[in-house]
Amino acid sequence: MSHSTHPFKALAALAVLGLVLVIHADPMPGDVFREHRKEAVGDAGGAWRVGGSLDYGGGNIYFPGDVDLTNAIRAEVNIEKIQCHDGTVGLCVSVNDNAWIPVPMPESIPEPKDKYQHHIYPNVEVPLEHLVQGANCFKLKVDPTGWWPQNLIYGCHLRVYYDPETVDHPTGRITSPATNGTMGTSVDIQVETEGDVKQVDYLYYGKGLNYEGDGIYTQWHYHFFHANIVHHIRSASSFPFGVTWNTEWIPDQTEPMKLCARIVDNTELVYMTEAVTGLTFDRGDFSVELCEPYNVPALWVTRKGTKGNDFDVSGNPATAIRGKACWAAWASCYCSDVKINGTSIGCGGECGNYRYTTQEPEFDPGCLQEGKNRLEIPGTSGSHHGMEVEWPGVMVLVQYGEKPEPVYGRLAVSPATPSANLAVSVKGVAVRIRVNIKGGYTIRIVRSNGRTAFRREGSGKSDLMVRKDLFVPGMYLVELAVRDGSRHVQGVVLH
Repeated sequence: MSHSTHPFKALAALAVLGLVLVIHADPMPGDVFREHRKEAVGDAGGAWRVGGSLDYGGGNIYFPGDVDLTNAIRAEVNIEKIQCHDGTVGLCVSVNDNAWIPVPMPESIPEPKDKYQHHIYPNVEVPLEHLVQGANCFKLKVDPTGWWPQNLIYGCHLRVYYDPETVDHPTGRITSPATNGTMGTSVDIQVETEGDVKQVDYLYYGKGLNYEGDGIYTQWHYHFFHANIVHHIRSASSFPFGVTWNTEWIPDQTEPMKLCARIVDNTELVYMTEAVTGLTFDRGDFSVELCEPYNVPALWVTRKGTKGNDFDVSGNPATAIRGKACWAAWASCYCSDVKINGTSIGCGGECGNYRYTTQEPEFDPGCLQEGKNRLEIPGTSGSHHGMEVEWPGVMVLVQYGEKPEPVYGRLAVSPATPSANLAVSVKGVAVRIRVNIKGGYTIRIVRSNGRTAFRREGSGKSDLMVRKDLFVPGMYLVELAVRDGSRHVQGVVLH
């Protein structure tokens, strides 16, 4: 148990005096909270439909587990939301049939915000008096007006914060790297823990890809998808809970970074460790540039024609060694191509049929030019849905300098044995990848030159079909990296 003074204890006292009206923030280092994470099970890529003729029903849905309000100091609901149909506004949540609470929208999305495709993860502050000891439920609604109002929700999670001084909770600290330390392309992260710990999730604060969807590139990077933490550094689920962080695609930083760990016990009580601060990169001649998109269009869905965004390259493309285009998508199976300055780079990733995916095609940086660049995704014809490109658009990463040791080479030196957890086969025009595990995982298909040709995060048993035409002929390794730190690899030859 921590005995340091906690800021929210003082804020709670001010709230009693009417001096604090709203507190809205993500969990911060030093916080203690329990998460009641509810995964959606719906007919829209696993999501609930909210609004319109196919609405999930509008009734109450129960959060898992009983809520303990003893020593609680605040609460919030975290919502995994996709805009889906343009014109849909007014998403609200009600807890235990109390007053409807509006769900906030990111400031970075231009007005009218409902005209921009987005997948966001907002927190909604919930008054403690809306909660009850034991079982708690929620319901969702949108404004019923419009051509077809519909948001999609992949999960809805109740987070109850506690005074760290008055509750027993897991504790710990990151022991490596140390404050003001330097990091290379491979970082060993170690932690000390106390308590009945089942999992440790590692986060970094710094500049990075904005898969959080709020247009903020410098923040604590992570979010939840289908109730599982994703787009963080890594998680470990077995003692001593250390991980290795591959920073080959983490951008150069203008300010020192921070590291933090979410230490989770068997009751889903979470302790956010104090941050390790002052961290900087020392990667020799190797560097990574994050090119942020701008001039991002509204209604970016491929059925509405060819659209794109601009991005600036500040480095010298002649010294670039690898490039990667990164975006969040819905129904990515309708992506026919991506072009940078007129050069095709492919769509990357699997065919996401009416569901959310992240697309990360790698490309030869020879198509880049110093200064302004143009990325476009061709329109697709027909009466189908089309691929959505979610806010903030397509982000581009560029590596410069001496190339790090290829992942393929490391696998060849220390091979992992294929197992029943991973099965890879070629079925007609697709590569079939069957995953048989519990919990979170990352799948990568790696070329013989060490470049990642495909990447996808998921959870639980999965049967993935990846279009074969995304790959040039050759030998590939399919790597399954499991959240508990285990790894499974299988080779495949594509013709």
